[in-house]
Amino acid sequence: MRAWQQQNRWYSASFLGRGIFSTLVLSALVGCTETSSNSGGSLAPLRPILTSSSCDTPPDLQPVSAAEIDIGNTNRPLIALTFDAGGPSEPTARILDILAQHHIHSTFFITGDWANLNPDLVRRVHDEGHEIGNHTMHHPDLRTLSDQSLCTELSQADQVISSLTGVTTRPYFRPPYGGRDNRVRTLTAQIGYRTVYWTTDTLDWQTTATPDSITKIVIANIKNGAIFLMHEGSQAESQSLDGLMTKIEQMNYQMVTVTEVLQ
Repeated sequence: MRAWQQQNRWYSASFLGRGIFSTLVLSALVGCTETSSNSGGSLAPLRPILTSSSCDTPPDLQPVSAAEIDIGNTNRPLIALTFDAGGPSEPTARILDILAQHHIHSTFFITGDWANLNPDLVRRVHDEGHEIGNHTMHHPDLRTLSDQSLCTELSQADQVISSLTGVTTRPYFRPPYGGRDNRVRTLTAQIGYRTVYWTTDTLDWQTTATPDSITKIVIANIKNGAIFLMHEGSQAESQSLDGLMTKIEQMNYQMVTVTEVLQ
């Protein structure tokens, strides 16, 4: 079984109950004007959710390259630990605590559904200086969607997340399950998104993942410019991260955002 198919099961189990709730929330709020709320555990202050979206380049944006990003600048000892946010949210606060303790900024790729369910965590990710990229609204395999539906997935997610952070998720996008092809890369580039893949998958999303297995994968594959795929919903990741980051620091690598690893 392909890795992305196995990962799909992990996400599907996580969202079976949450997806129904999120759909009801979106249905109730379509057409409402944006509101603000700072109360703990509040739902995202949604802007009106689009039901369709053009794949034409927005007039205020410059087209970006459709070339996929899977590694950064190989001339400098920089790596990027990137976190996909679309599954369970319980480990996220601990992961953010560890990043703060090490004074590290990372890149989080967040789905709109996850943002709706975890608005305070999205605000915290932004407020603590982390970079936020687009991980679509509902976490589908984009290769199975029409052009219009594909573009709508990114537009809706950007509206939800930007309503919480005040900034767009452009210019970075990560395809759910790593599912992408030339059409996906071209269409997302037209609406301002670079496709960000990864150099190494830590496999932290697998049910068999352990802190030791994650650490071994990262240390064995560390090199200049490496981009590591991690997940904020992985308990094993939250348990491994502090020790792993200490080892990386001892190896004289600096952990940075996607933007910084490309420089």
